[in-house]
Amino acid sequence: MVRSSREGGVVIGWCHVYVGFLLFVYASCFFRQASGASSSASVGESFDCNVVETRNESHSLSRLKIASLNAEWLFDGKDDPSYSPWHPGKTSCPGMKHCGTEQGAQEHISKVSEYVKFVNADILNLMEVEDCNILREVIQRSDISEYTPLLRKGIDTATKQNVALLTKYAPTEPLYRLSSKHEYPVEGSKCGYSSSGKRTTLSKNYVAHFEINGMTIAFHGLHLKAFPKDPYSCAKREGQAKIARA
Repeated sequence: MVRSSREGGVVIGWCHVYVGFLLFVYASCFFRQASGASSSASVGESFDCNVVETRNESHSLSRLKIASLNAEWLFDGKDDPSYSPWHPGKTSCPGMKHCGTEQGAQEHISKVSEYVKFVNADILNLMEVEDCNILREVIQRSDISEYTPLLRKGIDTATKQNVALLTKYAPTEPLYRLSSKHEYPVEGSKCGYSSSGKRTTLSKNYVAHFEINGMTIAFHGLHLKAFPKDPYSCAKREGQAKIARA
């Protein structure tokens, strides 16, 4: 989700949107202004990379490529949660090779890194990420040294998945999360879920602000609950979407 605003004057932008392999979505955005106007975190703890050293930095660009990738369990295969396809004993995983093993997880990191290098986006949203160390590994294997990893830890205690950002342009401040709750089923829901009085959070989300060509762009990375055709999951996703739209 990308939003932009400008006070005084008019800024015009347009994007070409593409859908690719492995649920990869990216957009090449071009900006022109009508008349009227990085640094990397050091290796350390698993969740130490939500750092913006130069705040309120502004960028002047003629083109911006934004991409989003569901990386499908981008974990290292070491002490993974039981839901992980790399957890011992699992027989289904992305690529269907070496499931339930650390080897399978490492091969998957390399495959995702190849896709990241191929698209070479300026701002890349990654879903289903374990931690900052995985992001650093992807940067190293993709050989895109301009990337800075940013991650605000989510609250999904079951899967321990997070949404994260790789960016060549610094946001104006560290990532923050939307932490509100919303009732579900929502009014007018067609999901077929009949229980009432339930409330949900948006457990995997972040918001980043960028100052580009005089516009403040809000970039919202999120991951809704899985299995949208299931009535319960569908209803909960609608509640999560309401949080994102607030």
